[in-house]
Amino acid sequence: MKTNVKLDEKNKKILYELSKNCRIPSIRLAKIACVSREVIEYRIKKLVEKGVITSFVADIDIGFLGCTRYLVYLELQNVDEIKETEILKKVVANPFVSWTTTQTGKWNVIFDVIAKDIKQVDGVVRSLQNQYSTKISDYKIATQLEYQHYYSKYFGPEPMDKKSTVEHKMDSVDLKILKNITNDARASYIALSEKMGLTANTIKLRIQKLQKAGIIRRFTIQVNKNLLGFQPYNIQFTFKDALPAKSKKFLNHIKHHPNVNFYYFPLGHWDLEIGLFVKDTNQLRSIIIDFRNKFSDVVRIYDCMSFYEELKPNYVPEGVFEV
Repeated sequence: MKTNVKLDEKNKKILYELSKNCRIPSIRLAKIACVSREVIEYRIKKLVEKGVITSFVADIDIGFLGCTRYLVYLELQNVDEIKETEILKKVVANPFVSWTTTQTGKWNVIFDVIAKDIKQVDGVVRSLQNQYSTKISDYKIATQLEYQHYYSKYFGPEPMDKKSTVEHKMDSVDLKILKNITNDARASYIALSEKMGLTANTIKLRIQKLQKAGIIRRFTIQVNKNLLGFQPYNIQFTFKDALPAKSKKFLNHIKHHPNVNFYYFPLGHWDLEIGLFVKDTNQLRSIIIDFRNKFSDVVRIYDCMSFYEELKPNYVPEGVFEV
């Protein structure tokens, strides 16, 4: 695992602004960071080269694409490092697989599948089972009913979500634009124009409409949390028979917790899963004790998992746009 990268205040400010909007023009970002445009572009390039920024992504509301996010948990057996790497490459290469990670608990590999229905997800899992029947000892599929990711908490306060009520009917041009910016969200309008054969102004206006309709919720960055000095964990909860007001208070606590970077409600298995980023196990223990002291009558911890390495950033994979 790579060692931490030390960030000065200017780099932290740059990362924070990019987490809020990675399409922010370099000249505007330069004014905020009090440096020249050339310095901004150099620093961003270095942050990418060092692996701190793993991807510039568009946070797309997949509901508008007619898709749902599913989490797949795999337990491997009789697998050495070479075979594990082979399986992981197979998972990452799947055109419907998004975020992928390894972890040290029961579930060795966890990945997202963004698909039209559960049959598609089942096809992804069965393909792996057919090829590695003796290597996969168990698996679970969890359907995400509600999902929220917080991209800025690593660097500062999370900006408020902007709700939109503007209606927009997507066409093939919109899908083409979404496909090209999903994992290249800082690409210039000129670069996108040359790639897609559309005018830069057409792309700009289309993106603005997609944002106003809430289809594109945000342009942001994916970062290597380990290089930032954080250790990622997931905690799964089951709800007790608590009063609605107490459950609401717990959820509000989760949403505003400075160390929670995402939460989702799955269908079946457990009731709530959250992502935590902490400096060390002492901080993790402190957060868990705090949960138990404040909300032991609301939830109980079902499981806690430590993530080892994120192998694929969280973005809408290309297969979704081909269906």
